[in-house]
Amino acid sequence: MSARVHPARVRKSGAPPGTLVHVGERKAERVRVRVVQYDAKSFTVREVAGIAEALPLPEPPAIAWIDVAGLHDVETIAEIGRALRVHDLVMEDVLTTDQRTKLEEHEGYAFLVARALLLAPRGHVDSEQISLILAPRLLVSFQERPLDLFEPVLERLRTGRGTARKHGADFLAYALLDAVVDQAFEVLDALGQRIDHVEERLAGDPRRAQLLDVHKLKRDLLHARKVIWPLREIVGELSRGECSLFEERTHLFLRDVQDHAIQAIEVLDINREMVSEMVEIWLSSVSNKLNEVMKVLTVVTTVFIPLNLIAGIYGMNFKHMPELGWRLGYPGALLLMAAVAGALLLVFRRKRWI
Repeated sequence: MSARVHPARVRKSGAPPGTLVHVGERKAERVRVRVVQYDAKSFTVREVAGIAEALPLPEPPAIAWIDVAGLHDVETIAEIGRALRVHDLVMEDVLTTDQRTKLEEHEGYAFLVARALLLAPRGHVDSEQISLILAPRLLVSFQERPLDLFEPVLERLRTGRGTARKHGADFLAYALLDAVVDQAFEVLDALGQRIDHVEERLAGDPRRAQLLDVHKLKRDLLHARKVIWPLREIVGELSRGECSLFEERTHLFLRDVQDHAIQAIEVLDINREMVSEMVEIWLSSVSNKLNEVMKVLTVVTTVFIPLNLIAGIYGMNFKHMPELGWRLGYPGALLLMAAVAGALLLVFRRKRWI
């Protein structure tokens, strides 16, 4: 399947830089804006109609997390960018949902784009863009639609488990990236189960339809690799302190996320090798099946060659053939043919050819 350009991107061609147009599918009924505010002693979460209800931001040391789910309402997204004084080019990237994973640092804030692996309804691999804008004491996350991806992080903040409420917004950004990597493991586990199922079917009765399943697996694994590999690179940059908004004490946690991303890539590579071997298994199985058919046909042909010889000799109708006038000539010829066929089958059996 060839790569296609989204129609909205084509229509946007020639527009001035920073023109806000939603490029992607509409995946939510409405834009949900959820505001979370917390510190070491308090926690609040509420859903607001727009960014105006989320302002002003809380006083230090409280942290604000604005989670936006749904990107089709361009005016709402533009309003958030204006209220937070985020550059139009950044907001343009937020609305363009086919962005590559990347990290940009601007004056007073950092912009990070990642992709989260998801399972489509039929079990195939899909991905959605996650955009993060990080500022001191503020994190804004953009999702294409409401997902359960960040709910474990929200629950930890609500219950106060761990140390998340004692750290800054950079630690929250780490927690969201960690959730994205953990989600990748769930998708890879589902892919592993698909691989085992297809492998069992290939070993039992290889058919052409199963080869199509193998190609679908290869495509899904390639998609997963294109998502996880850049994510590992971005987390590695953050762990090395290449973004000033991440405190040094958060670097250790980011290195842990990087290790998890490396493990995910290793699992992915193993699965890709297994799928590549499946094609060889399919070809080998088909070849073996063909060899079995050819062996049977060869045995049948070999057995019938001397029988055809005997029948051919007695079918020449020469006048002076002694057996032609013999009363038992016909059954004798049949018995001779049966004896020759039986002898050949016995020889094949002893030589273990059949």
